[in-house]
Amino acid sequence: MEEMGAQVLEIDIQDSQSVEQLNMKFDAIIHLAAQVSVPKSIQNPEMNHSININGTEHILKLAHRNNINRFIFASSSAVYGDCETLPLR
Repeated sequence: MEEMGAQVLEIDIQDSQSVEQLNMKFDAIIHLAAQVSVPKSIQNPEMNHSININGTEHILKLAHRNNINRFIFASSSAVYGDCETLPLR
């Protein structure tokens, strides 16, 4: 992405203060942060919620506060489970 002129920021989206301190002009947000392991989500649901729900909420609030109209969210294939046939429809 950086080769295409995009600036990549790596922050802890669980930390609302870190997210709120981003005072930059954004054209878009591509949200790729997540805890995707199903076993880990079962073992530690609080951590899973903190990352996937609270973290995403922090990023969405940042987008809203800064009038960012382009928000791309990439999910993992874990949401589909173990499929035996492809492509998924």
